[in-house]
Amino acid sequence: MFFSISKIQNNSFPNHIRSGNLFIDFDDGWTVNKTSITKGYNGKGCEILFDSIVTIMPNGRQSFPIFIDETNFIISNLFFQTTIFVGKVIIVDDTIIKIDAPTPQFKELELSDSEIIDQIDQTITNNILNFNSNKPFKIFLTGGVDTALISAYVLKHKLPYELVRSEHIDLDYFLCWNRKKLKNFWAYKSIHHWTTSSVLLSGANGDEMMIRNPYDAFNIMKFYGEDLVDECRSNNYYHSKHFLKDKHIHGYRELTSAYNTEYELKQSIYSRNNFDFQHWHLGNTLTFAPLDDLTINELTLNLSFNTLKTQMLDASISKQLIERTYPSIMQYVSPLKNTENFIDLALLYSGQTTL
Repeated sequence: MFFSISKIQNNSFPNHIRSGNLFIDFDDGWTVNKTSITKGYNGKGCEILFDSIVTIMPNGRQSFPIFIDETNFIISNLFFQTTIFVGKVIIVDDTIIKIDAPTPQFKELELSDSEIIDQIDQTITNNILNFNSNKPFKIFLTGGVDTALISAYVLKHKLPYELVRSEHIDLDYFLCWNRKKLKNFWAYKSIHHWTTSSVLLSGANGDEMMIRNPYDAFNIMKFYGEDLVDECRSNNYYHSKHFLKDKHIHGYRELTSAYNTEYELKQSIYSRNNFDFQHWHLGNTLTFAPLDDLTINELTLNLSFNTLKTQMLDASISKQLIERTYPSIMQYVSPLKNTENFIDLALLYSGQTTL
C-alpha cells in the first residue's frame, strides 16, 4: 500500500496516474477506478481520490504514516522526510492541507475480567469471520503466541487456509527498486510477499493491543509499585527473556514519564497504539492483522491489575483464548518469546504432525 504524489513521475513505482500537475505513483494491488484508487480492507486501508483535487484518506483507523516534503512537494508513505503526519491530506494546486486524525479516548468499562475475556474472544472472532476475501489465509506459524492465537480461530471455524513452510518473498518491480528503503521500516526487514493475489494472516500489533509491549508493561508495573525487571529475573515467564534484553533494559532507564492517575497512564498507551504503524500491505499481498484493533486494546487495559499482570508477563489471556478456541495448536507455541521459537515447530514443518 505504498504511494508517492509529486510533480515529477517517480519511476521506482510500477503504476502511475496523472491528475492535473500531479503524478500519483503506487505499487501493485490497488483497485483503480475513474477518480480513485483503493487498497486494503475496512480498518486497514487507503483511498486516494483524484479529480480537481487529490485527497489521501485512511480507511478506518490509519495504519500507515504520511511523510511530507513541502520543499520538494512530495507526499508519500515510503520516503522518510522531515515531517511525519497522521490524518487526511488534501492537495489543491500547490497547497497541501493537513487535517489531523482525532485522538481516541480510552473508556473505563464496568466489566468483570471474565466478561472482558469473553468480549476479546468475540472481537477476534468477528474480525476473522467478517474479513471478506475469496483467498485462503496463508498461515506462517512462528512459535509466537499471536500467530498461534489468530490461526486457532481460522482452524476452529474451518476457514480455508494454506500452511506456509518457507520465508517467502517474490521480487516484483517495486521491490527491486525499493528493497533498501523498505528496510527503514522494522516490520519490512522480514516480510512474506507473493506477486499473485494473496492474504497473509499476521499477528501484527498483538504485543501492543494485548498489552505485552515491554515499555507499557514496565510503566504499568511501576505505577502499581512493582518492578518489571526484578519480576522477570525471578521467574521464567513467556516474556522474561525478551523483557530483559539489553536494549529494553536501556529503554526502561530512558523512560521519564510519570502518570498521576491510572486513567492517564492507560489513555497514553491507548492513544499511542492508535498510531502504531507496523506494516501495511505490499504489492498483491494483503496483510490481515485481526489483533490490530483498538477494541481489543481498550478491553485488555480494563482488566484488573492482577489479571493484566499475568497477561503482560506470561501472555496468560492469549494462551487461555487459544485453549478455548483450538487447544492443540498450543504445542506449537514456544515457552519463551523469540527464543529458539522454531524448535517447537520442527514436527509440523517436517510433516510429522498437522494442524
